[in-house]
Amino acid sequence: RDQEKLKEMNKAALRLAKPDAAKMIAKEILELAKSKNS
Repeated sequence: RDQEKLKEMNKAALRLAKPDAAKMIAKEILELAKSKNS
């Protein structure tokens, strides 16, 4: 299920193609990874 979410986020990032949006999405992905590992 997380893979699907990541795919959607990647698609959204590519659609927006804005540095700020990419930063926000990168943060979201990092948070997801952190919560998975802990």
